[in-house]
Amino acid sequence: MQRAGFLSHGRDHWWRLAGDGSNERQVAEDILTLLQDVIVPKLTTEIADQTLGPRGSFEAVRRA
Repeated sequence: MQRAGFLSHGRDHWWRLAGDGSNERQVAEDILTLLQDVIVPKLTTEIADQTLGPRGSFEAVRRA
């Protein structure tokens, strides 16, 4: 299994919230987009793989 940042950015990635909360909506939208466009499709592919043994290296996946 791999952390979301590796799937989207090829390395660990952290979103920073502004102290005044001014970027909460943008951070939330970025994370929802990442879930919809990258993480859920990758998980769906891995779940569908019926190959025996360990699988799913979760190599870096770039958004289209």
